[in-house]
Amino acid sequence: MKILPHYLFLFCFSLGFMVLFLWFQRVANVAQVIGIIGGTAEMECFYSGKEQFVPNKFRIIWQKQEKTDCPIDIYEYSHGEDMKSDQCNEFQNRTLFSEHLKKGNFSLRVLDINPDDDNTYKCVVLRNETGGYHLFSEIIVTLKVAAHYSKPVINVTGQPGEEMIFVCNSSHGYPQANLTWINQTDNSLLNATKLNATRNSNGTFSISSTLRINATSDTKLGCRIENPLLHQNITTTFTVGKDSPPNSSKIDSSPAPVASGVVIVIAISAIAIAIIIYICRNKRRRSHQRAYTGVCKNEAEHCNGAVELENIQRF
Repeated sequence: MKILPHYLFLFCFSLGFMVLFLWFQRVANVAQVIGIIGGTAEMECFYSGKEQFVPNKFRIIWQKQEKTDCPIDIYEYSHGEDMKSDQCNEFQNRTLFSEHLKKGNFSLRVLDINPDDDNTYKCVVLRNETGGYHLFSEIIVTLKVAAHYSKPVINVTGQPGEEMIFVCNSSHGYPQANLTWINQTDNSLLNATKLNATRNSNGTFSISSTLRINATSDTKLGCRIENPLLHQNITTTFTVGKDSPPNSSKIDSSPAPVASGVVIVIAISAIAIAIIIYICRNKRRRSHQRAYTGVCKNEAEHCNGAVELENIQRF
């Protein structure tokens, strides 16, 4: 077996180290940004030259990595403005360059994020040399689109001691999340029906899953939603016999006491109003009778006086 010369060994080692260094450098140049649906995401890009930045020599192009013929936005320093005429239709009125462009900050903000924006982008920096633009640097940015899921809601039908149906729902999240049913007693996973996912008008997902089990009064379940992109992990728990199922037969009758209570209050109020009206009317009648009696007495006294005066005149 021949042993490699010392210098050849050093050469191979140096070459391998250089390849590894370049690979790590390439990975380091790929940034990742998370944009929330409906919000704003900023993809960063900066001047990386050693010499002083001279704005008039540069042109900045933002584009999708696999779609170079349709720029997201272009900034021409010599013109001092965005070249919106060459911009893709899907990004019109949705992009803003940094206010620090003159300082070598080429970052781009994308407004009103939607699921279609989930892609890999390139910040291409061109410099004008000898009358023509040449590639100066290139930064790759991956934009991942996401949205937070709502807290899971568990709906239940059936009674303890028989088969019960549990339905877990969560909505307005992105991308499609994982939904897991958990036995909270021993943290074991429960088998449920296939996850159902529907797309909403804004591109987000609404997901649901149905679990059928023979439950007892102390069964405790959990519905867990996991959105790895946002590191979101939320769980809703339900204890049979303790929590109140929103749509079970036990709960269907729960509004009845409230309704009957309202009816009783209305009935009592109506009776009280009737009594008050009756008392007021009686008072008015009594006052009228007293006034009428007084008038009659006055008239009687007047009449008696007139008769006595007439008798005196006769005599």
